[in-house]
Amino acid sequence: MNQSEGRSYEQLCNKVKRSKVTSKVLKKPFFLEGMPLNFVVLKNRKLNTDDPLVYLVTSLSEPARLVADKYRMRWKIEAFFKHMKTNGFSLEAINLGTESRCQLLMAIVVFAYVISIKEGLKSYRKVRMKQYADGGEEREESVFRHGINNLMRFCANLTTFCIHLFRQISRNKMPVPILILENV
Repeated sequence: MNQSEGRSYEQLCNKVKRSKVTSKVLKKPFFLEGMPLNFVVLKNRKLNTDDPLVYLVTSLSEPARLVADKYRMRWKIEAFFKHMKTNGFSLEAINLGTESRCQLLMAIVVFAYVISIKEGLKSYRKVRMKQYADGGEEREESVFRHGINNLMRFCANLTTFCIHLFRQISRNKMPVPILILENV
C-alpha cells in the first residue's frame, strides 16, 4: 500500500519540499469522475524557480519515480514539437493547402531537423552546463538549438548551404559540383 494515500495533498507537498533527498517523489491516488488517477509531486530540478515542486496528474499506475522519469522523457518529445511548430521552423504559421505540399514540407523539415541535430552534436560538449538544485546538470541549449545556430552560418545563400550539405553527406569527400549549383 502507498504510504501517501492517507496524507492530504498539502502534507504530501510539504513532505517532498522538506525532504533532504533531492530526488524525492511521492504519489497519491484519487478518482475524478470515476476514473482512477494519480497525483505525483517531485522536487523541481531547476535552480531559482518560482515553484520548488513539479506537479503531475496521470493515469499511469507505476511507482512515482518511474512516472516522473517517463514524464521527463516525454517532455523532450514536447520540446521537439515546440521546435517544429513555433520555436524553430514555425510550421503552424504555414498554410499549404494540399496534402502533397504538406508531405513535401514535412520531409524537408525532418531533413533539416536531422541536419540540425547532426550539426549540433559536432561541438555539443562545448556548450556550457547549467546546475540544478538537486545537483543534476544539463547543457544550456538543446542539441537542436545549438545545431541550427551553427547551420545559420551556411545559410547566407543557397550555394553556400548546398556546398555545406554536400560535404556533410559525401562519404568519399568528392569535390563539390559547383557548376551544377551555380545554375540552381
